[in-house]
Amino acid sequence: MKDVDKPVSELLTGAGDKLRLLRERLADTRTPEYRAEVQRRAALSREDPEEAEVLDFIEAVMDTDGWEWDWDAVTGKE
Repeated sequence: MKDVDKPVSELLTGAGDKLRLLRERLADTRTPEYRAEVQRRAALSREDPEEAEVLDFIEAVMDTDGWEWDWDAVTGKE
């Protein structure tokens, strides 16, 4: 059986002394309020010259050869 086919509990057997269970509540990223907040923060970032410099650097060094993008899925548009 390959690791990808094993239940997580089986993969973690014996690792109990190194790992602990963590449960955390996260924001529901599907809500309109969440989307609005993300868009608000993105707009603020676009106005920041330091942020623009960082984004320009990331775009310059990222390797997207062979990537296929579904922008509708990324933006939530259908």
